[in-house]
Amino acid sequence: LENDRLGEYPSLSISLECTSANGAMADMQHAVFLRSLDGRLCLCPIKQDIQNVLDVGMCRPNHQTVREGFEVYINSQHIGTGTGVWALDFVYTYIHTYLIPGFSASTHLFLDHRYRPVTDPTESVCDYSIVCLCGGVPPNLSFLIDDVEAEWQFHQKFDLVHGRMMTGSLKDWDRFYTQCYDNITPGGYVEMQDICLPLKADDGTLTADHALDKWSRLCLEACEKLERPLDVAKSHKSRMEAAGFVDVVEVVHKWPQNSWAKDPKLKEIGNWTMTNMLEGLQALTIGPFTRGLGWSLEQVEAFLIDVRNDVKNRKLHVYWPM
Repeated sequence: LENDRLGEYPSLSISLECTSANGAMADMQHAVFLRSLDGRLCLCPIKQDIQNVLDVGMCRPNHQTVREGFEVYINSQHIGTGTGVWALDFVYTYIHTYLIPGFSASTHLFLDHRYRPVTDPTESVCDYSIVCLCGGVPPNLSFLIDDVEAEWQFHQKFDLVHGRMMTGSLKDWDRFYTQCYDNITPGGYVEMQDICLPLKADDGTLTADHALDKWSRLCLEACEKLERPLDVAKSHKSRMEAAGFVDVVEVVHKWPQNSWAKDPKLKEIGNWTMTNMLEGLQALTIGPFTRGLGWSLEQVEAFLIDVRNDVKNRKLHVYWPM
């Protein structure tokens, strides 16, 4: 345990705190991605009969068993697929696809029979997690666990490798894209959907005096020290090309931090983003600030009071580059 929260998978080094709040954030983020992409699960041109897909993403351990002094994590996706909501939506959309969210290990994760899509940011998401059950998983879906930064040992190649919200999770992105390239079928795709700090405001309403701007830049500093950069998204395109991928396309979206935008779609995205940020701010901050900057837990909590006020301030026209 660290700061009364679950720690990481032993072989990994993840900048963000692993808490149940991260699961709620992942489900909300899925809804925001769908809204932002007009209901599409990915932007690459894929066919209805796509065969093999690999989904990678952030971790979300949600409970533990302690045995003889060791913590055994159950119901977790470490550098895997979050709560599994993207993977589930994908296999129900492309029913002929075999999809592996995560990486190979002996633990199989199955879908909770209570699963249903998140449609309201005020809803509880506690029922949307993937749990270890004896059934319920679609036959074309397997949940497997391993370290994405280790050597990939798949027996098949993939038509699509999809990743989302992996910023802050990997140390060697060049190796990651090399392994993607080596495990992609000819003509296949890799698609990464990610945020990129620092937060921005094109009209200058966010200044260096605001706690939210300080938070954004301190997160960058902390994770840089932890060798898990939070601005890696700006180099995804060049890294893909260096690995051998061709015809790489970069699409940039703006997610408003709250409901300040006039456009109805962006206003809706802003409402979701604010709810997501307020619920997950502590989990996003504690790990980087205590490990990377040496802050105490009390210092973090005091600082976040002003950050939360800025998050809700509609006079600050802040957005997340995505």
